[in-house]
Amino acid sequence: MIKSFHRNILVLDNDFLVYVLKNNYDIDKGIVDKIFQQIALNYSTIWIPSIVMEEFMLKCNDKNRQKRIDELFEKYHFITECPISVGTNEILGLIGTKEENSGEADAILQIQKASSCIDISFEKIVFLTNDKGAMNLAELMNIEIWKYEDLKNIFKEIGISIV
Repeated sequence: MIKSFHRNILVLDNDFLVYVLKNNYDIDKGIVDKIFQQIALNYSTIWIPSIVMEEFMLKCNDKNRQKRIDELFEKYHFITECPISVGTNEILGLIGTKEENSGEADAILQIQKASSCIDISFEKIVFLTNDKGAMNLAELMNIEIWKYEDLKNIFKEIGISIV
């Protein structure tokens, strides 16, 4: 198997997808490009866990969400689905029966597994979320977190207003 190296990896949570690909896109679809161009300055790879994508696309039965995810993958080749498999039992073991937290658990388990995977190397891996429970769990597992509020503040400093 070929070993892949990523400078820095950012793992996205569903709330980020909703804020950017739904809320901000609905206000100004050009802002999505600005957001990902800025993020790409610090992250060579962005992973979206499969359960996070499912949650985003199935919520509200909005067909535009699938289109926006497809456009994202097509336009930005550094954005991919997480390459590591996480089983349902692993997720249930982490969160119990709280199904609404399965996307966050998938992301956290992806990061945890990536840290010990011999086929993937990186300098830093970060979890971008706004979910307090996910932040607490990630902190307990020594996973670096980037809060959406902090992202908004950084963008505000450079003159880009996001919701």
